[in-house]
Amino acid sequence: MSKATLIRLLIIIFVGGGIYAYFIGTTKKDSEPQDIKVIEPIVLKQESKQWIVTYTNSGFFPDSLVIKKGDTVIFENKSSRNVWVASATHPSHREYPGTDIKKCGTEEAGSMFDACRGVSPEASWSFVFSNVGMWKYHNHLNIEDFGSIIVE
Repeated sequence: MSKATLIRLLIIIFVGGGIYAYFIGTTKKDSEPQDIKVIEPIVLKQESKQWIVTYTNSGFFPDSLVIKKGDTVIFENKSSRNVWVASATHPSHREYPGTDIKKCGTEEAGSMFDACRGVSPEASWSFVFSNVGMWKYHNHLNIEDFGSIIVE
């Protein structure tokens, strides 16, 4: 193979690879959903923030969130049905310290990672995370919908 043929072959490979990479990158970008919302914290005080997790008919978004100890997570119901946010595991809700479904309806209910009720569409429920760890949660009314909050 002559030097000129080798150079032409390398140019064809280089240009072809660039075109391939361009179209693969463009196709991937164009096929991604355009309505993805970037999660930004709402600053309450210098040391704490509020985060929003939205519940839709497709489940929780985002389904995993990393926050700091003392941050608040607001669970907004944007679905067509009630959602009952509760600590894992179903049905006891005991993963988050101090949380237990048996305490719903007691004075301790307000300090638990458990809404202890169905939250209607367009309403919300919030919780301040004071324990470091990974805390899984679910929709007690539809246990196939779940997520996790990682508290640093």
